[in-house]
Amino acid sequence: MKHVKIGVGFGLWRLGMPTPETIVQVAEKAEDWGLDSFWLSDHLLSPSPELDVVATLAVLASRTSRIKLGPSVLLLNLRHPLTVAKSFASLDYYSHGRMVMAVGTGANLADYAATGIALETRGRRLDEGVEVLRKVWTQSNVSHHGRFFNFDNVTLEPHPARRTNNDSGTIDIWVGGKSEAALRRTARMADGYFASFLTPEEFARNMTAIRGYAAEYGRANARIESGLILLCRLGPSRSRTGRTGAGGALARPRGRGVFQPYRIRHLRGHYQAGRRVHRVGPGQVRAMASGRTASLGPAGGDHRARDRGPLHPSRAGGGIDAGFLLGATASRIEN
Repeated sequence: MKHVKIGVGFGLWRLGMPTPETIVQVAEKAEDWGLDSFWLSDHLLSPSPELDVVATLAVLASRTSRIKLGPSVLLLNLRHPLTVAKSFASLDYYSHGRMVMAVGTGANLADYAATGIALETRGRRLDEGVEVLRKVWTQSNVSHHGRFFNFDNVTLEPHPARRTNNDSGTIDIWVGGKSEAALRRTARMADGYFASFLTPEEFARNMTAIRGYAAEYGRANARIESGLILLCRLGPSRSRTGRTGAGGALARPRGRGVFQPYRIRHLRGHYQAGRRVHRVGPGQVRAMASGRTASLGPAGGDHRARDRGPLHPSRAGGGIDAGFLLGATASRIEN
């Protein structure tokens, strides 16, 4: 049976940097409320402050004990995969096997110019990087001779904790994006698919494409999870969350600064397609840390976090109602 998993994601502090204490408190509250996962954005160059994802995950791993932690999406192809493998194997050790990872090519082309990586190689470089990660996470004395990375007799220990929920047996690697290349990459090698700001119909089309491509690659029965990033408005009830009082989540599917109510029927559509719920907007972080709700203003309005009254954590444990949805849903692809 499909089930809902809800996670929190944040980064790109357009409203100003939260304090270290606030970031930690948000993660601790997410865990206390029984949420599934906590995701951090990853950028090299960005229009607003951005913390290093590995350093931040290390802090969060030391202050939580159950919630899954990971980047969404990690710009793997800006880094050497051996250094990434070492960092995330260490994080997995400290977190007792709670690391997850979503990878992608990213949208900021300036990152590639700054690091001297040719744009036309980014997809193939990402594919080879994923291959290297899985090799050194599961084997010893690894040799690899590819187009971008070459090494002999490399052993990185400790290896990440053994996984039984996926086909790779190690840290889950999801692929983010909506291009055909991203869909094919998901079908060919990923443990999951991460989309951003799609309608249920768009998501369903992408999932159908992934299933078809997976069959072409001999992975018709692969265990591939799926997830969706949505920006949402928090509130203690459905009626108090949206301006219209119907629904409870606010999504930003298209366009800069455009927020549209995501009604319950849309969330149900996402659920029926099957995916992991994702993301609270950065403007809500301080309110979450203080135990109070926040909302983001409409296009052209005041986008600062606005106090909406106390939010009771007990309402988030177990059955999260539509007024407190943080994203969409996730499940494995099952025929």
